[in-house]
Amino acid sequence: MPLTVPAIRRHITRLKAAYGEPIVLISLLEHKGDEAGLASALGAAMGALASEPPARAKYAAIDIKALCKAGRAEGMRAAIGRLDADLAAISHLTIRGTGGDIGGTTGGLAVARRQVGVMRINCLDCLNRTNLLMSALALRAAAVQLRELAALAVGNVAGEHLSRASEPSLLAALQRMWGEVGDAISI
Repeated sequence: MPLTVPAIRRHITRLKAAYGEPIVLISLLEHKGDEAGLASALGAAMGALASEPPARAKYAAIDIKALCKAGRAEGMRAAIGRLDADLAAISHLTIRGTGGDIGGTTGGLAVARRQVGVMRINCLDCLNRTNLLMSALALRAAAVQLRELAALAVGNVAGEHLSRASEPSLLAALQRMWGEVGDAISI
């Protein structure tokens, strides 16, 4: 472990320089079986760095396989629920028109909010676990952005209602698009 802590320290420091804070390191290593030793060592290394402000990052160990044992949807909801506050803290880029209209066509554009921080997902050798969590996080972020856009277009209360009503179909369309793009790339 002595070699691990300096490497993780450097990695976190570089992430903070590039993305700001918060930095959330998510381990998808299994807590039992072949990956348990590595998961324990990573947890210990992150614990050792917890008292070092320049290298401090939130650490979330999520055993996706164990969470999804009863059902994939329920397991993913539980995993995302653990990361909701972190995802909100990282936020997203919002650009708004500075003109009198919603689209900003009579004025310029201005950054209303910037994304700060990043989620760093770590898994031993399973792209399925990583992709599963990344797509769930992306859909959660897309839902938040859709609600914000609808609120801007129609007004806060009406926009929120419109967005929640249309959100499932918009997110389903986004998932279909990702699948089609993935299929096209793999051919």
